[in-house]
Amino acid sequence: MKNILQTLYKQAYAHNRNKCGMIEKSFGIKDWVDLVFGEAQLFCLRHKFPSLTMWADLDKEFDISRYDIYVNKGEITLNPDKDVIIIGDTEATLICDKLRVYRIALMHGATANIKASGRAVVVMRREDENCTINEELTDGAIIMKL
Repeated sequence: MKNILQTLYKQAYAHNRNKCGMIEKSFGIKDWVDLVFGEAQLFCLRHKFPSLTMWADLDKEFDISRYDIYVNKGEITLNPDKDVIIIGDTEATLICDKLRVYRIALMHGATANIKASGRAVVVMRREDENCTINEELTDGAIIMKL
């Protein structure tokens, strides 16, 4: 296991944040990613966990953008076919134009510019009000902010 993951697990344990099962279920970066997109996402958003620094370290060591987690990427444009997490100094324009459900989470001050059409359903979760959601909806598309 890489040092950054060991540090992450130790921080979770030290802060009594193991309620979502991170330590028992996670052994590698893919396990961590699966948790963040699954059962641990709401926990991470509520507790702003991990920190922006830790996310940046994870990205530097594991290139987590290949898992659709974008950390401090500046301005980017995405046409996602999977769930997406936008973090930190990232302003993502997301083209959601298919009849399907798009799940997007924002953390640590990220911005999402949603361009939804074609009856797309966009489910947005954000850490707090410091994360910005701008929306442009056409053709029956909707955004649900949870």
